[in-house]
Amino acid sequence: MIKLHIKKVSFPPEHGSWGFVLEPLILSVLVSYSIQGLLLAVSSFFIFLNHQPVRVLLNKKVNKQLFLPALLFFTIYSAFIFISFFNVYRNTIIENLLPFVVAILLMLIFFVLELRQKGRKLIAEFIAPISITFIGVSIVLIGGWNIYAAITFAVVLLARSITTVLYIHLKVQHIKKKNFSKQLLYFTETVFFVLLVLLMLSNLVPMLSIIAVIMLIVRAVYGLSNKGLLENIKTMGIKEFIFGILYLVIVYIGYNLNL
Repeated sequence: MIKLHIKKVSFPPEHGSWGFVLEPLILSVLVSYSIQGLLLAVSSFFIFLNHQPVRVLLNKKVNKQLFLPALLFFTIYSAFIFISFFNVYRNTIIENLLPFVVAILLMLIFFVLELRQKGRKLIAEFIAPISITFIGVSIVLIGGWNIYAAITFAVVLLARSITTVLYIHLKVQHIKKKNFSKQLLYFTETVFFVLLVLLMLSNLVPMLSIIAVIMLIVRAVYGLSNKGLLENIKTMGIKEFIFGILYLVIVYIGYNLNL
């Protein structure tokens, strides 16, 4: 029973959200490593974890047995957030943290929507990956990148997260036996593909980022085919985890080897 309580208050139950948070944070640190950037990623990860105990604490119908464990984890996570972020704040140019501040504001908006039972709406689901992208921008700025390189890197991050939100949304709509249209996803993927090709031709993003996006396009075409639509949510989740790792590795190699 104690283990059950701890699980309910310590980790977000939405397993898909882990990838949306960890992938851009890890990739940002890898392509532009710095101690302060790593600490900002750590702080951001614990903000993500703290979402669950805060959600439990603000729930008026919460089981009283969950209140103290939630308060304990909120305190622990908050301590990690404060220690890591305070170190970043003391040793970083304040302008580099402005994207991080924007990310926190977006997260607060998402949290309010979630409390109002609107967190599952498609427009709300875009907020989390966009906010993490802003954090990624701060991390690479702290690592010494100029603002133009940071912005183009944000496009690379969004090419994965935005299209994936749309793709998963369509798959879930099918599983729930609701009508869905592929046009918005294919249009969004095309826009990101063309944009990244133009950036690549201008030597602003590595060529392998194009390969990574093509991989996602192929995944979407197959996943939304008659055969791909037979997959259940668990299978889809495992595949997205694998695609997320592949995207991270391919893009990292591209930036690291300038390919």
